[in-house]
Amino acid sequence: MAELPQSLVSKIIPPERIDRQDWSAGRPLVFTNGVFGLFTIWLPEMFPSALRGAGSGFCFSLGRILGAAGPTLIGVLAAKTGSMPLAISLLSLIYLIGLPLIRLAPETAGKPLAR
Repeated sequence: MAELPQSLVSKIIPPERIDRQDWSAGRPLVFTNGVFGLFTIWLPEMFPSALRGAGSGFCFSLGRILGAAGPTLIGVLAAKTGSMPLAISLLSLIYLIGLPLIRLAPETAGKPLAR
């Protein structure tokens, strides 16, 4: 899927004018931001109708607030370890903590929405 925009751009802009390294560095952005599309589908089902907007907004904003600490933590870890790649790798371990927590979320498939 990430190849489609690249192939379309290469038809419009001559290949010698495209910096291949810069273009391919943007590919992960396509997949990284895809999770936000899931929020609009999955989060509202977690809350009753009266709280649906507030609950979804709170969860979305809390994730953004916690995510804002990431650059600071990477800087601190890079200073302590002396290695930026190691700092990024260490901070990415946070996903290993969150992965088992997914099992705590209720399954909503095939169930009516709470009123």
